[in-house]
Amino acid sequence: IKFEDSLEKDLSRRDFTINAMALKQLRITNYELGINEKEIIIDEKYLLVDYFGGEKDLKKRIIRAVGEPEDRFKEDALRLMRAVRLACQLGFEIEPKTERAIVKMAGGIKFISGERIRDELVEILESDQSYEGIMMLHELKLLQYIIPELERGVGVEQSRHHIYTVFKHSVLSLKHTPNKKWQVRLASLLHDI
Repeated sequence: IKFEDSLEKDLSRRDFTINAMALKQLRITNYELGINEKEIIIDEKYLLVDYFGGEKDLKKRIIRAVGEPEDRFKEDALRLMRAVRLACQLGFEIEPKTERAIVKMAGGIKFISGERIRDELVEILESDQSYEGIMMLHELKLLQYIIPELERGVGVEQSRHHIYTVFKHSVLSLKHTPNKKWQVRLASLLHDI
């Protein structure tokens, strides 16, 4: 852990722009001294401090890494999966540069503890977009490290009773599971594994 000595440095080490904003208590001296262009008056008591465009990304519903995405993901590879989780929970898109970095650095997830991965996976499964989350994990090359058994079903044909590959059948089972409990959704997803 490296402690920073300024708010801007602290916020620069956050994962995504929407998480890199802060509230600053407004004092009369702020008016006398002037307000930084990265500070937005919320009301008579607070300023929103936004050095990295988080408010704009929040309005546009975008997940964007703070600074260079590869630097953020090197600090903590769980952020690769957290981007997918936030996109699912919030109904946001992951911005292209951040997506490319996730694909490039996907292998880093294998160095993260199983407990931390499980926690993110559970939150993805609990979201209203659990199917989209699993598909994002697949497309961003993370699923092969998280649930390799599911990934191995890609392109694997089934008997005449199934029209889809094992992978497609599994993710469609998740998509059409009416139960919202993550345990039931996980069971649906893995029922043919």
